[in-house]
Amino acid sequence: MTTSCRAERPRWLRTAPFIYVPKGVRCPMELSTYFRINAEKTGQFERTILVADEGSYVSYIEGCSAPVRDSYQLHAAVVEVIIHKDAEVKYSTVQNWFPGDNNTGGILNFVTKRALCEGENSKMSWTQSETGSAITWKYPSCILRGDNSIGEFFSVALTSGHQQADTGTKMIHIGKNTRSTIISKGISAGHQSEQLSRAGQNHADRHQRPQLYPVRFDADRPGLRGAYLPVC
Repeated sequence: MTTSCRAERPRWLRTAPFIYVPKGVRCPMELSTYFRINAEKTGQFERTILVADEGSYVSYIEGCSAPVRDSYQLHAAVVEVIIHKDAEVKYSTVQNWFPGDNNTGGILNFVTKRALCEGENSKMSWTQSETGSAITWKYPSCILRGDNSIGEFFSVALTSGHQQADTGTKMIHIGKNTRSTIISKGISAGHQSEQLSRAGQNHADRHQRPQLYPVRFDADRPGLRGAYLPVC
């Protein structure tokens, strides 16, 4: 991780979630948070940190929305996940920010999400649904450092009108016998612009197995633009 998990954080970030799952603990319920930008002319910059210790399990879901505004608002969040030996984390996002009205206003959604599978047999699963915001830029990533670690990414992006979505993931294979699965789908309509991108990088040996299943659906509308961009 390029940013370390530290106890001391800036005061303006201290209200964001910090989750630590102790060794051997399987969280019996799904943890959830809800983010909403209520005030006008404000931005939101939360930072979520989740650490799963050895042999633990947790499922976490976050929801996002905002009221109708005439002006643009910025959402720039950071999510960092660390998974230790034999631990598993499932992280789900349902994003329904205000997309703007006839190309006016809306949420500018620029998010950084990254997970480090540090230990052997660790597993990280990203699941996301992108239905809102005027512009979305988000690439949840997995760094598969531990041997036999697994990364998964499942995404559906629904865009219409003048929305723009640039979504995808990165799977970085470092440890031995690491595996990853990427499934991205997009449904587009109107004058929007959508890009679905994925990247799989191998750094260790020939036993790593990235599995990529890109799919894109485009509505037959005048002026629609879409692209699938493989990045290796």
